[in-house]
Amino acid sequence: MNTATDTPDGVVTTDKWEVGLRLPPDDFVCTRELNEQYLYGLEDYHPRYHGEGAVVHPALLLNRSNPTRSPGYRKAPGQGRVHARDDVTFHRAVPVGSHLTVTWEVTEYYERRGRTFHVLDCRILDDDDNLVVHRLQHFTFSRKTV
Repeated sequence: MNTATDTPDGVVTTDKWEVGLRLPPDDFVCTRELNEQYLYGLEDYHPRYHGEGAVVHPALLLNRSNPTRSPGYRKAPGQGRVHARDDVTFHRAVPVGSHLTVTWEVTEYYERRGRTFHVLDCRILDDDDNLVVHRLQHFTFSRKTV
């Protein structure tokens, strides 16, 4: 199974993730209103993010690249996610109003200190398939103890 869409409901819980698994993509439009919500929340009033020719704030792109945004993301019952590391490259600014697609693929897993870590390769692409953001996310999952 290489994609979560190979399952009847499009979901593979995190305890069954394997290298090569691709989560269902997320498509969204960076509207002026959505961008401004981030700007006001961050208290970032730089002119590059407002008015004519405004670009999408990088924090909004990071938020949308979180794997929980995938329609097929589901943690296993009782499992918690621990974020360990991020490697992020912003390749280009995108104008407010752009349609973007976010993809995720499990590319690696490794053991460290008795824990299994997953590496999720996240890419945000514009309508012309230009790479906007490339993000490698390293994380592990833990089980709750009762």
